[in-house]
Formats: sequence, C-alpha cells, structure tokens
Amino acid sequence: MDERLRNAYLYDFYGELLTNRQREIYNLHFCEDMSLAEIGERCGISRQGANDALKQAQKSMEDFDKVLCLLSKHFSLQKQLVSAYALLEQNDIEQAKLILKDLMEV
Repeated sequence: MDERLRNAYLYDFYGELLTNRQREIYNLHFCEDMSLAEIGERCGISRQGANDALKQAQKSMEDFDKVLCLLSKHFSLQKQLVSAYALLEQNDIEQAKLILKDLMEV
C-alpha cells in the first residue's frame, strides 16, 4: 500500500488520539500540502520542530495500530464484504449469508 494512503487510513482511525498540535501539523502537511518550512512559519516553530512533530504523530499512530490492529481488521472486513457481494451477484445467496453471518459476529 502506498505510504500516503496508509497515513491517511492511520489518521482516519487514530487521528483523534493525537495531541491537538500533532493533529494540526499533520493536517497542514498532508491535507493542505504545506512544506515543513511553511508549517514551522505558521506554527511559530522551526522546520525541524515541524518535522519532529510530524514524525512523532506518525509513530504514535503506528504504535496505536500495533495494539489495536484496526487497519488489518478494516481490510479483512472489506475483503469479506467484497466476497459476499460477488457471491450475491452470482446468486449464491447461501454462501453470501455465511460470510455476512461471520461478519456480524466480529
């Protein structure tokens, strides 16, 4: 998976667990596409300070995911839903029901 896409997923799942400052810097860099120098200027910190905060935010989200595993659970569920949908399109309703029943128990 592309690193930017992975970061976006991590932020979707764990962004609220970051500090306000980390969230702000993350958003400025990834959502508003600002450089570290621009972020530093806007936030009143050095470019290196912006870089450190961004790296700490990414590390925190990776650490959260190591414990909670939400990314792998999300993609596993997504894969099962795609399989169930394909089975429904093939009119294999019983097999689709089995997959969906398993999903409901998660």
